[in-house]
Amino acid sequence: MIGWIILGLAATALTVAYWDRIRDWLNTIVADKIEKIFGYGARKRVHHAVSIADRFHDKIRNRLFVFVKKVDGTGYDKYMEKEARVIEDVEDAIVQEIDEKETLIEEFKYGE
Repeated sequence: MIGWIILGLAATALTVAYWDRIRDWLNTIVADKIEKIFGYGARKRVHHAVSIADRFHDKIRNRLFVFVKKVDGTGYDKYMEKEARVIEDVEDAIVQEIDEKETLIEEFKYGE
């Protein structure tokens, strides 16, 4: 039983790590073969299923990582969620809001 759990976790980790390549393969090679065998409607259903899986993958990735703007303003650092809590230069009001809501969404306005 534990062997199956470990195998499932390993398969999940590989899928998450190589998702972009898997998604591209499914949307091109697999979809082409499905279309030849079952028709264009089946190809559309494959694309739809892949897009649902891609949205699910994005939700997982966005919950795991936090992007923090670099001090010099040249880009963003990517932190695991637990590592991001170590950052000390955050205002107390923001930390309190994160603790209450468990997520913090900041909207950026471009051109200002």
